[in-house]
Amino acid sequence: VFYRSDTGDMKVTLEQYGTGAWASGGNLNAAKARGGSAGIQTAALFFGGEISGASKSTTNELYNGSAWTEVGDLNSSRSSNFGFGVSTSAISAGGTNPAADPPISSEVESWDGSSWTEIAEANTSRRRGGSAGTSNTSGLIFGGDNAAGTTYDIAETWNGSAKNESWDGSSWTEVADMNTARNGFGGAGRTTGAIVFGGDNPGGPVTVNAEVWNGSSWTEVANLSVANALNGGAGASNQLAINFG
Repeated sequence: VFYRSDTGDMKVTLEQYGTGAWASGGNLNAAKARGGSAGIQTAALFFGGEISGASKSTTNELYNGSAWTEVGDLNSSRSSNFGFGVSTSAISAGGTNPAADPPISSEVESWDGSSWTEIAEANTSRRRGGSAGTSNTSGLIFGGDNAAGTTYDIAETWNGSAKNESWDGSSWTEVADMNTARNGFGGAGRTTGAIVFGGDNPGGPVTVNAEVWNGSSWTEVANLSVANALNGGAGASNQLAINFG
């Protein structure tokens, strides 16, 4: 809604988005779950992930819009890791590997389009959280969970974390926490404008709650229509995003 000062009229504009449709694309070279991802529909990365049982992967695959090609592997195997960026400039942070000590990681790796390099660790070891960012020099990781101690059993419950950290290309800084601690949720956006929706709420049920990040603080906004967790999210800002699965 806007006011036209030249005519003295109030005007209304409406932008409608089509419902669209999902179509099958090329399969990954190896079946995996709970990996990190970055990029767009025609140029994407999928790195790490769970192969079977407790086995974690270092593999990194690149999607060109029709097929996946295995490219430079991560230095450390992991699943449930955070991921953000694009196909030529991405970050993998945190995650879990029961064979490692500690099993829940704060380790961070940077992708330059051909290989991964270990860089400054996050302040908090965690997995199964949300992330946002458009390159390996600027991004956010938020929420997630961290199993206590140095041993890990996937059947155990975790303690939720509302922690939110910002990456400037050289170090991590803890910034304003989310209003609701959660893990296994969808997220989208960038460092200065992100959104989180759904997820598991420690001590409570799967949530419909959504929050937006404006670069300095989180604000609760309209809830999802249906509560869900372990859901996917995509979008370039906190104003236009998609939640699926």
